[in-house]
Amino acid sequence: MFLGKLAIGVILSIYIALRGYRKKSLDLSGSLTALLVGFISICGGLSWTLILLFFFVTCSALTKYKADIKKKREDGYKEGGQRNFEQVIANGFFPTFICLLYQIVRVFQFENFEAMYLQSQKTNTPMEFSRIEVHRYLYGNFYYFNSKDYPLKTFLLVCYLCCYIANTSDTWSSEYGILSKKEPIFILNFKQTLHGVNGGVSSSGYLASLVCGISYSVLCLFMICLDFFYARFIGFNEIGTMLVGGNETSQLPLLTQLFTVLSYQYPIVILCIFSALFGTTLDSVLGAIFEYSGYDEEKKMVVKKPGGAKVKHISGFGILNGNQVNFLSGCITSLVCATISLWLFNF
Repeated sequence: MFLGKLAIGVILSIYIALRGYRKKSLDLSGSLTALLVGFISICGGLSWTLILLFFFVTCSALTKYKADIKKKREDGYKEGGQRNFEQVIANGFFPTFICLLYQIVRVFQFENFEAMYLQSQKTNTPMEFSRIEVHRYLYGNFYYFNSKDYPLKTFLLVCYLCCYIANTSDTWSSEYGILSKKEPIFILNFKQTLHGVNGGVSSSGYLASLVCGISYSVLCLFMICLDFFYARFIGFNEIGTMLVGGNETSQLPLLTQLFTVLSYQYPIVILCIFSALFGTTLDSVLGAIFEYSGYDEEKKMVVKKPGGAKVKHISGFGILNGNQVNFLSGCITSLVCATISLWLFNF
């Protein structure tokens, strides 16, 4: 099983990196970095992979959408996006680290569960499990959020998910918002500003963020269902069979069992939408304060770096660049949402 995951991870990550490079979504350095990020996430399992792919595919597609308009409004626009290693690290380093840490935590938790079962067999002591504990074992492949019993596991799961949601939401709102015919609003003083200014927000950008959050919530519910049916029909081992056979929930109709699982997981919909909107807002605030924005009178567009007498300063101290702001906003959003999840899933 482990070697199979490694093989799939190598093959699929190479395919993603090569395809991204050929489609000009990534440059050479970006594709090599994406190779490592993809390999670790894919080895983590199907759900981790789907989240990463959703981020990469949708953001790449939106970057290419109406490129002719973006060339006129965005300084340094590259065809297809051509993200470099800095951008890949800014978006993927933290969730990749979380993925590695989660796998270590999960191994120890499942080993403890199986040790309890083996001990009960030796001592001929029956094991009694609540419906929650059964679901935790059988349906916990990825999306089992339960901060009461497993706070660290839930915290890490939400960190990974919400970091990619924040990064996706920021990209969607930026790529769609810059196409708006109306001038954006500067988030610090709510006055109109130019397209491309860091900290500029628009109703169309926030609408894109909302759609992003809803899309991720649908993806989450899909993966919960996928994990349920996998555990119910494919993933049973000796312990799983014992648990299902001796648990009252297993006597219910299949769809009733599924709805029972979903009834404990619905807060993830709220969390997905919140992280999308919060991540976009935080990125805009940080960008408005720390990123440089100026207007180049010669190019007739907003630029990200000072460039002589013909560039007039608009906003920002110029302390951080866009990649650093994205990294910070993704990390902060994921940690805030993970902390909230400890309350939401404390059932």
